[in-house]
Amino acid sequence: MIFDKLPDTVRWEDDTFYIIDQTKLPNEFTEIELNSRKDVYEAIKMLKVLGAPAIGIAGAYGLCICAKAHLDL
Repeated sequence: MIFDKLPDTVRWEDDTFYIIDQTKLPNEFTEIELNSRKDVYEAIKMLKVLGAPAIGIAGAYGLCICAKAHLDL
């Protein structure tokens, strides 16, 4: 297996946070765009992001989204 071709579980691109919707795996690959802390909260609550490391990273990105909104970066 070539690991550099695997998709990122979470990623930040062009000021947008994306996660893989893990509720759809393994039958379907879907990325979700999260643009607010509410989006991040709902994704974690609905188990769209799984595993302690990924949940922690998603929470940190949620803080980045909040900071960006309040600091107008």
